[in-house]
Amino acid sequence: MRKGVRIAVLLIVAASLAAFFLLPRNRDTLTVAILVEHDEASFNGRKMRQSLLFAMDHFNSRADGAPVRYRPLVVRGRSAREGVEHAVDAGADVVMAGFTSGETEAVMRAAYGKDIPCISPSGSSPRLAQGGDFLFRCYHDSAKQSELLVRGIRKEDRPPYLIVAERGNRSYVEEVAERFVQSVGEAPRMVCSLRGYAIDRWTLAQMESLPLRAAGAFLVLSPYACAAAAQQLRERFPDITLWCSHWSVSRRSALLAGSSGTGMEAVVPGYLGYRDRGHPFVRFMEERYGSLPDPFFGVKAYDAMAMLDAAVRRVDGDARKLLRGLRSLNEVECLNGRFPVDANGDIRRPFSRVRLEGGRWNHVEEVSAP
Repeated sequence: MRKGVRIAVLLIVAASLAAFFLLPRNRDTLTVAILVEHDEASFNGRKMRQSLLFAMDHFNSRADGAPVRYRPLVVRGRSAREGVEHAVDAGADVVMAGFTSGETEAVMRAAYGKDIPCISPSGSSPRLAQGGDFLFRCYHDSAKQSELLVRGIRKEDRPPYLIVAERGNRSYVEEVAERFVQSVGEAPRMVCSLRGYAIDRWTLAQMESLPLRAAGAFLVLSPYACAAAAQQLRERFPDITLWCSHWSVSRRSALLAGSSGTGMEAVVPGYLGYRDRGHPFVRFMEERYGSLPDPFFGVKAYDAMAMLDAAVRRVDGDARKLLRGLRSLNEVECLNGRFPVDANGDIRRPFSRVRLEGGRWNHVEEVSAP
């Protein structure tokens, strides 16, 4: 080869290498499957999916973006197993699923069988805490809230009480209610299991006929059912003290309960709301969409994406190593602070007491450390 040709070839190679290393390149794509729970009409499910899409949009728009671009893939299935199978067949690299603990448990089993990691924004049942599996959670122990809720009530002020609980989301409901009873140290006067979204007349009549009428009620219900139950109980028993699980805490329950919910208390993981109004996600939402999602969903969705983003950066965007990246996390920069990740792959955050007043849930105090 003549000298001039060799020089030309070397220049072309040098220019190609310079372009590869110095010029902006399109990021690789990482597919995030968002599973639609079998109850497509679920208000909470829709809000969580919407918030996940908002959070994904934010992470894709960041100037310091990860080495990949996140591509959402909404997947529907008649069961968790079918949904995960559809996600894998469609080329998903990770699954975001499990609004309730019951749904999370089903997805966890399906994900393990397909070797695909799953991040749950809000599944918090203690029975899901397992090291070495394919599930990673933004919340670590829903039953702890019951213990902390009771701890804030002086022993001499703990009234005879009843429990009103939903039949769905069984693992969460059973563990939260059981820990509440253990913490109080006294059995409830009555346990009411809801059929639908309201307490039936026969059950209300039973409550009124109790030899020692309950002066307090612990509600382990979804937001709509919690609001309806609060109205019914306060109508029959105006002075009854109300507590609820963190599942009940959202804008929806506050608005629907109205004055009937005034004074109701709960203990929630983390800080309920957007602590820093100047946070990039808050500014992004206000500038692009003109409003913020309900923090009950928005904070969880952001934290789920933050966990994924941290793992992706650890493996330099290599989807094949994503599981390794998730398992290697020891902390995550969440929306309301930096929190540790435990050996089970769950983010550990402090708990806060909140109270329903003036038509909104208000932060009262932090009641535990991470």
